[in-house]
Formats: sequence, structure tokens, C-alpha cells
Amino acid sequence: MITLILLLAAALPLATACLATSPITMPQIVPCKECTLDDLTYTTGTPGNGGKDFLIIFIVSTGLCAELDFFCEGVNANIEINGGMGVIRDEDDGDIDGLAYLNLQCREDGTGWEVADVKGIRVFNVECAAG
Repeated sequence: MITLILLLAAALPLATACLATSPITMPQIVPCKECTLDDLTYTTGTPGNGGKDFLIIFIVSTGLCAELDFFCEGVNANIEINGGMGVIRDEDDGDIDGLAYLNLQCREDGTGWEVADVKGIRVFNVECAAG
């Protein structure tokens, strides 16, 4: 019996030795996929002053960075950016069809949205307006 206990005691360090395993790879977080609608405000303007709800608002996060699309519909449709500091008009896409479209992209560091074609200017607010 003592021999059996000694054999088990001698084998215990071998049984509990670390086994070589592959390291676990954690998924990499891409900051520019983390933006949400909470990172900006969107308003409908002053009632009676041409402000209205956006026709469509949606986020696409399947590309390199998240994108946010706004569609404003109506006569002379336009989307005001940051309180009117910039305006996207219906005719800006070359077609007067009663629809203004704005594409925002999440900033590389994930700190908010910017106009996809104009990097570096953070967008805090957008508004749909139409006559």
C-alpha cells in the first residue's frame, strides 16, 4: 500500500504539468465601427418652418467603418448640418427628385460621425427641412 501511495505521489507532478496550448486570439475592436445614433442629435426643425421627420435613417456596419445614412423628402428637400453650417440640397446629387441624401461615416477613433466625403469635421446635429 505504501508503494502505491509513493508511486501516485511521484506521478502527481507529471499529471498536473502544464500542457502546451495555442494562445487564444481575442477579436480586435475596430473603433470606427462603434458609433451609434446616440453620438449625434437629429432634429425635425421648428414646426411650420419647413422642418420634418427624416424619411429614412439607418446604420450600415458591414464595411470598414460604420456609416449612417439620412434621407429627407419633400419640395426643396435639404439636410442642414451642425445648425446650418453646411447644407445638403436635393439638387446636389444632380437630380431634382424631392430627396436629399447625407452619408456620414464613423470617425476612425470612434468619437462620433463626420461627412463621409469630407473627413475631419465632426457632425453633431442634422436636420431635415423641406417646403
